[in-house]
Amino acid sequence: SGAVKVDRPEVACEAGGRVGLMLRNASALPFQVKRVRGPEWLRGGGGLVRPEAVTGMVLTVDKKAPAGAHRVELEFEVTNFHTGPGRNLEVKVPLTVTVKR
Repeated sequence: SGAVKVDRPEVACEAGGRVGLMLRNASALPFQVKRVRGPEWLRGGGGLVRPEAVTGMVLTVDKKAPAGAHRVELEFEVTNFHTGPGRNLEVKVPLTVTVKR
């Protein structure tokens, strides 16, 4: 959705640490999101993205995550917006995660 953008597209942390994903919702509608795809070594993300605000979500970086900068794309399902019978809106969020060792 063009209404949801990453507020800080580059984050960094130690392997085994946590990073904050900041999503900006430019619409007047709330989005209930559930993460459905992304790298195995990056977990978490999901919840309510408030309307006309920036919402933070915590992502956990696995201890076995590869070191270095990684351009990833997280996919979220917007469970309160339907694109067809039994189908929800999907949002792709680009993010660069730098894993330090």
